[in-house]
Amino acid sequence: MYLCVITSLWGLPITFYGSLVGALLSGLTAVGLLWYQIYLKNKEYNFRCYGTMKIVTSRLAPYPQYSDLVKSICNAMEDKPEIKSDLKKQLENTRTYFENTLKFLEDERANIPYDFISRYYTVTNTLEHVLEGLKRLINEDPSSNFQSLEKLLNHGVDINNRFIKNGTDYIKIIEKKYKARDFY
Repeated sequence: MYLCVITSLWGLPITFYGSLVGALLSGLTAVGLLWYQIYLKNKEYNFRCYGTMKIVTSRLAPYPQYSDLVKSICNAMEDKPEIKSDLKKQLENTRTYFENTLKFLEDERANIPYDFISRYYTVTNTLEHVLEGLKRLINEDPSSNFQSLEKLLNHGVDINNRFIKNGTDYIKIIEKKYKARDFY
């Protein structure tokens, strides 16, 4: 028994071309699905980072006011030593803001965009140094120095302002790219 194979003009069986077209279509479909899956994954990641950056920038926004408050309390401690205990309580209250902000930033580390990692560590490092300076000042450690704390606070204000500016730019880019809207 002989099988009859129909050949095309180029000498190959017609079924070869059919399977070639079928493989091409299934390959293109697989690549399209893979591309779409990667797009959705990136979109989900960017939306998560978008929400985190909105919260982080709002958490860091009052930093300059707290910095000014610490400076004014320290100046009052130098001017009026008789009310030092009341001023120490106020310093403790402002220290809780810095602690809560640092704890929040450490908890949200996974959702910080990759572009902001070095800036994130700079902000957390500055907060840690400010907390250490406040702790020394509250405990009246002889190595406490208001001038060094003031430099740290000024440096922290500068870093936070740049972080907030870059964060809001990132938020605007994500809103434009993915047409994200915040309805709060």
